[in-house]
Amino acid sequence: MTLSISAQELLERYEVFLLDAYGVLVSTERALPGAADFLEAIRARRKRFLVVTNDASRSAATIAKRQQGFGLSVEASQVVTSGSLLSGYFQRKNLVGAPTIVLGTGESNDYVREAGGVVVPATEETAQVIAVCDDAGYDLRLAIDDVITVLFRRLDRGQTCELVVPNPDLLYLRGEQAYGITSGSVALIIEAALKLRYPRHSLSFERLGKPHTPMYAEAVARSGASDLSHVVMVGDQLVTDILGAVNFGIDSVLVGTGITRLDELNDSKIQPTFSMADLSLASD
Repeated sequence: MTLSISAQELLERYEVFLLDAYGVLVSTERALPGAADFLEAIRARRKRFLVVTNDASRSAATIAKRQQGFGLSVEASQVVTSGSLLSGYFQRKNLVGAPTIVLGTGESNDYVREAGGVVVPATEETAQVIAVCDDAGYDLRLAIDDVITVLFRRLDRGQTCELVVPNPDLLYLRGEQAYGITSGSVALIIEAALKLRYPRHSLSFERLGKPHTPMYAEAVARSGASDLSHVVMVGDQLVTDILGAVNFGIDSVLVGTGITRLDELNDSKIQPTFSMADLSLASD
């Protein structure tokens, strides 16, 4: 059974806090309970935090500005996005200069260009990379149709294509009892189409963000932590935030302000180190 922890106890126990954005600090409409005071308490204790988000649709500067608008004291240098992992991906795969179809926003395109990709239209059959960065910024139905058409034509010619999804999240919290799909769900649709037409083909998306290792390795490196026992991941989803932390070897806290309900813990194989209702200090 997962132990509960108070915000005050959490602050005393760790030195570095990796904080998910949506469902922990904010919804799409406002800051969540306790978030502003919790960040200030970290600073007052001269400890460190990073906002570690699977967002690949906004730059770190845009995310920081948005959170500042919600009353949270967050600087761009304190934000780690899954979009920023594309640079390492393009380098590792020798894809600098590769024509790349991007499903996402204008800032998603910027991430790909900064990584070294050359952004091309979703109908471009010379595309060597397909990057699904977000669920917004394009006509979802039309773009999926165009992408699977490009993929099918390339595969039928004996060509392949690199597939990457920086943000593997399936759902996000839009507001009070309001939810939406994100790029991980878009990637699943494309993978289902590939499996249906090419059942013996193994082509699938490489996932970079939480719960996968690249995100945690980047966040810990950016934090400057030399001892993983001093680091904790605070998230709202068992299958991303918490699973990734468990696999990476750091402690984790599930908060009840996002996707995963705390009462689901009793039946889950994935267990955080601690759980808490929200970040509020007043409830301690």
